[in-house]
Amino acid sequence: MSKFQLFGTDHVAVLCIVVVVSVVIIRMRLKLIAPVDSMIRYLIAIGLFLIGASGLIAAYRIGVILIPLNFCDLALFASILALVTLKPWLCHLCYVWGLAGTLQALIQPDLSKPFPDFWWFHFFLLHGGVVLSAIYLAATQRIHPSWRTVGWLIVITNIYVAIVITINWMYGTNFGYLAQKPAHPSILDYLGEWPYYLLSMEIIGIVSMIILFLPFSCFRKQIAR
Repeated sequence: MSKFQLFGTDHVAVLCIVVVVSVVIIRMRLKLIAPVDSMIRYLIAIGLFLIGASGLIAAYRIGVILIPLNFCDLALFASILALVTLKPWLCHLCYVWGLAGTLQALIQPDLSKPFPDFWWFHFFLLHGGVVLSAIYLAATQRIHPSWRTVGWLIVITNIYVAIVITINWMYGTNFGYLAQKPAHPSILDYLGEWPYYLLSMEIIGIVSMIILFLPFSCFRKQIAR
């Protein structure tokens, strides 16, 4: 079987589907009344749970135990809980982690096998689902951030980074690519060597959060006028 090709036909097709579905969600947001909204949220949450579980089971069947400590794994958990509970802090986590982190993975996947391999489907369904969950929550007005929100999101994200760096150091793992860069080409290739790219990632993460929340801040200012 051939290797996965970055921005190959299958990759571009997935990105186009995500864009089209995102546009549909945004355009249909006013028609998503309570019964329909609840059904959509629960269906997406169940789908994400099944996708995540299928990956753990498939890996276990070939003798591999996957530990869900990568950043996108946490974004998956936040998305499922946010869709089910609609807790503001979970919605904000899903929105920021989904669009600032998981979207990057969707654009530059860590994949070796192309369509129609199982892991190809698993990767794109999981990452695409998290990104679309974030867009859905934003489009249906579940995101109401303040600048204080940005502050505690930065704190939570850095707590995750500190914990995972410690685990990587203790067990020789590379969760979150915090111990070394991925083998495939990625944005980390332009951010310096370890550990300097960690600081670059920190800066990019903070800037990304601010950019993601700016539209909401501007919208509030327009309403106040």
